[in-house]
Amino acid sequence: MQTTHAPCHGATSNWLDLRHPTSGRRAWLLRYLLIGLCGAITSLAQPPFFLTAVIFVTLPPVIWALDGGYDKAAGRRVLRAGLIGWWFGFGYFVSGLYWIGFALLVEADKFAHFIPLAVIALPAGLALFTGLAFALASMFWRPNQPARLLLLATSWFLLEWLRGHILTGFPWHSIGYIWTGDSLLHGAVAQGAALFGVYGLGFLTLLLAGLPALLSGGQWRRPTGGALITVIPLSALLLIGWGAWRAQQIADDSLASDSLASNSPEIPLRIVQPNIAQQEKWIPGNRVAHFEKLLQLSQRPAATRPQIIIWPEAATPFFLAEQPEALRLIGQLLPQDGLLITGSPRLSVRSAETTPGDMSGAPVHNSILFIDSSGQIQASYDKFHLVPFGEYLPFRSLLSAIGLRKLTKDIGAFAPGPGPQTVRLNNLPAVSPLICYEIIFPAAVTDQTQRPGWIVNLTNDAWFGDTSGPPQHLAQARMRAIEEGIPVIRSANNGISAVISPSGTVLHALPLNQTGIIETMLPKPVTRPLYAQYQDMPLLLLSFLVLIFFTILRIREKRFPNMHA
Repeated sequence: MQTTHAPCHGATSNWLDLRHPTSGRRAWLLRYLLIGLCGAITSLAQPPFFLTAVIFVTLPPVIWALDGGYDKAAGRRVLRAGLIGWWFGFGYFVSGLYWIGFALLVEADKFAHFIPLAVIALPAGLALFTGLAFALASMFWRPNQPARLLLLATSWFLLEWLRGHILTGFPWHSIGYIWTGDSLLHGAVAQGAALFGVYGLGFLTLLLAGLPALLSGGQWRRPTGGALITVIPLSALLLIGWGAWRAQQIADDSLASDSLASNSPEIPLRIVQPNIAQQEKWIPGNRVAHFEKLLQLSQRPAATRPQIIIWPEAATPFFLAEQPEALRLIGQLLPQDGLLITGSPRLSVRSAETTPGDMSGAPVHNSILFIDSSGQIQASYDKFHLVPFGEYLPFRSLLSAIGLRKLTKDIGAFAPGPGPQTVRLNNLPAVSPLICYEIIFPAAVTDQTQRPGWIVNLTNDAWFGDTSGPPQHLAQARMRAIEEGIPVIRSANNGISAVISPSGTVLHALPLNQTGIIETMLPKPVTRPLYAQYQDMPLLLLSFLVLIFFTILRIREKRFPNMHA
């Protein structure tokens, strides 16, 4: 009697060979876990590790897994691809955003039981976007077709852009940030954000990192594969060359502006980093000591008296606008044409029931105040992009019913401001003020009708301890400087305070958990980059054209089954 054997590629024991299909729930579960591990390793390419090469190792297996999960039945194909994408995204986000749980340990007796929501549920929700990206790609997917690399990068770009906008958006940990390291290569590639932003940089990164997947099965010998293997690296080399030139030009212009030959007036800055522990910040008995510490750091002798002094987010743990004596002391710090920029909670409507320092009397804003040498508040800015669960409770009526009301009780439920604005005061360069994570949103950090000369970003990352969170936050500020061609001045309570040039270069910085000041001159902006002018619209249009192309291609395949791309 003759026996037959199932093909090796269909065996459950062959689950590790991602390029081929497999059968059985156990085999697929093992594959999903392996893909999740690839996602977790990929996050090592992000700040503060910058192990950029890992994505060239972890992305090809994901592409092969999509090949191995291909099924002619569209429903099964889309479901498998969605699960592959979800597991990859879950591993990527759970390892990259673990630090969010540290914020809930500041008052562990009140918030520690919410840690699973922060470190498991949030990454699981964000992974839905990668799952949808892979599901979208699978609708047009053909195994071993070289053009599928362009399809995956396009789908990823679209869903990453959507993640940055839907439900107020959370674009943290976008792939493009792997290029915000301090090496010459990172600095050169990062300049691509001046052309097509961080999302476009991620698009190019996926194209480049996926190329090794084309080396199997002779795909590179096909016309499409050969074109991709030639054009993508060549484009990357051109970008590196142009980026290195741009970064050097901005550095040279900065040196020229500091020379005696420059006709541009120099604006001396002092950035204050008080390094106050989050557990101590809002204790009523500490308010005077914290305020005095800010004053002392601001009064340190310097070769040049600062014209602008910058304090971090919520630097005063009380309503500064309601304290005339505190405003008078601030005025004494400043020269006649000077300005202090500080974060402070601000009452939008004065309430008889609300006392200074008491944040329970809503409505309040998380604000930036601009104070002159007479102790007068010349302007204020109210944070408009509030942190869900940290500064307000979304879907309040629903979520409070399951016990989440307590999460924001002591942190404060803030009212949002109107949006980005440009502040012009005292003949100083116009400034775009931003608070905390407002800096993470591409194309949403300035008033598009009034371009500022610089961005001031006040933040308090003390919630997150000595973790990956603060370096990731700094990296995003660096990317905004490149995209907008505008210097970013960052004052953080416990670090990382920094002066960032329009090339994204950190000119000066204070590390985490260090008390100190930065003395510097305000860098100059550069010509408005292409991304600042057109934002994401060109790549969004190109992405839709790519999907239309693949749609037409699949329609033609049905009519001409022997056609290959």
